[in-house]
Amino acid sequence: MRRMFITLLLLGCLLSAVIPAASAKEQAFRDLNAIENRSQVMLLVDLGMISGYSDGTFRPQATITRAETAKLISLLYTDTPQLQDAAVTFTDVTGHWAESAILFCAQQGVVAGDGNGFFRPSDPVTARELAKMLLIALGSDSNRYTGETWAEQVDADAKSQGIYTRFSADPALPVNRDNACLLIYNAMQSWAIDGYSEDGTVVYVMDALRNPVSFLEARFDVVRYTGVVTGNACADLLTGGVLESGVTKLQGHTAFQVSSDLSLVGQCVDIYVRNNQVVGTPCVSTSAVSYTFQSLKELKDLCQLTDYQVSADAAVYYNYAAAEAAVLDTLPENSTITVLDQDGDHQFEEVLAVTYETAVVEAVAPLTIRLSGSAVEAAPARSGDSFTKGQSVRAVQVAGKWYIQ
Repeated sequence: MRRMFITLLLLGCLLSAVIPAASAKEQAFRDLNAIENRSQVMLLVDLGMISGYSDGTFRPQATITRAETAKLISLLYTDTPQLQDAAVTFTDVTGHWAESAILFCAQQGVVAGDGNGFFRPSDPVTARELAKMLLIALGSDSNRYTGETWAEQVDADAKSQGIYTRFSADPALPVNRDNACLLIYNAMQSWAIDGYSEDGTVVYVMDALRNPVSFLEARFDVVRYTGVVTGNACADLLTGGVLESGVTKLQGHTAFQVSSDLSLVGQCVDIYVRNNQVVGTPCVSTSAVSYTFQSLKELKDLCQLTDYQVSADAAVYYNYAAAEAAVLDTLPENSTITVLDQDGDHQFEEVLAVTYETAVVEAVAPLTIRLSGSAVEAAPARSGDSFTKGQSVRAVQVAGKWYIQ
């Protein structure tokens, strides 16, 4: 079994001032609206794992190759993969731009050739094959993924370890750049292994408070802050107003100098900080559970059929402002109810109700919608989303500004 051993002392104290943003995050791709997993992609961009093309695009739907995958996997180990020996060679990688990464991964037991001396660096990689590589890189025994049942075993382990979280495509098909970033990000949420005790028990990397840290935190020397977004430049749940531009406030934490959009307000997110700089953009946390319903009846049905319940002291918000729980009984039909369980206790600690109005996009520059006979300017509820003239959308007014989705 091959394991990745990491020893790292992490700074565990909270920062008391506004944490500044990293300059790299200002990079935007021309095809940002086509990227589904934007937060995960931008984090990997800021970490230097992946980049766009010279024409300013990311090309999220492009299939990732075996060579590109080997490069990404090698970066999970080290910034500068060094070959330990020349025992592993492939006929078709000599002089290839990813030669060192391919051979390094082969020596780690993460990748292999086709049995005929070829690696086939330009061949596509399926999501299942990528998941297998990630599982091995993070410590799984590669012998688990051999034989006729290797695919079933990979899928089972990838699901149990969270690698397939929010991944809905067929794992047997070639994976695109967008979803590859999602799978890699999910894999890096696993606890970082520091070694083993004499009885074989796994010893994890701990922070200054003796809490285990994720592989992402240990490998890239970042500190993770997790909490509900209570405010940003779009809305402030606590006051009904807005915060200054470029600031995101997490419940129980300091303010972070990083932009976030309306879609993240009320969501539990992870924010990563390195050298007092925010890395990437806020990512919806995989540790929290969130459901969105089209009516109060749907929420009540879930509570009746499962052990989920709305906490007696749950915070209730209506159109991104504090409200009484009774508002849920009088919601119009064109409303949604989003509930959040932050700590996995099957208690929803937060309820966010939003009532939308139907609108039509009248112009895209500036973004303008026609609403009840009037034309008003609007902004996307999710940064990077684009719209077309004549498109029917849902609109909500927050702190005097219209947002659409």
